[in-house]
Amino acid sequence: MRQDSDFAEVFIDFLKTLRPYYLDKKNGYLFVHAGIDPESKDLDKQVKKGTVYWIRDKFILSKKRLPYKVVFGHTPFFEPFIKKDKIGIDCGIYRTGYINLLQIDGKTYSIFKV
Repeated sequence: MRQDSDFAEVFIDFLKTLRPYYLDKKNGYLFVHAGIDPESKDLDKQVKKGTVYWIRDKFILSKKRLPYKVVFGHTPFFEPFIKKDKIGIDCGIYRTGYINLLQIDGKTYSIFKV
């Protein structure tokens, strides 16, 4: 039987293998923590600079059309933030008591409060 410390070590090793974004080219979605710099096409460079973890206004307020529908959190909204190329799903659970669940079926999606 595995000890908790063994599980923690395996889990941490697993987390270290994950990329800080997921790009679904087939359906046109990019999943990131906070967003992307709309002026840069180099995601790996944005990861190294920390952009995908911390960006807010430059991404959210940008009118520049993005090549993918970017699904992000980090910035809480009272309702899901939905634009043609952005879906913000952070609702600030600490103040609202619920989270948003994004269900994606190919190029269509639904959002549910849970």
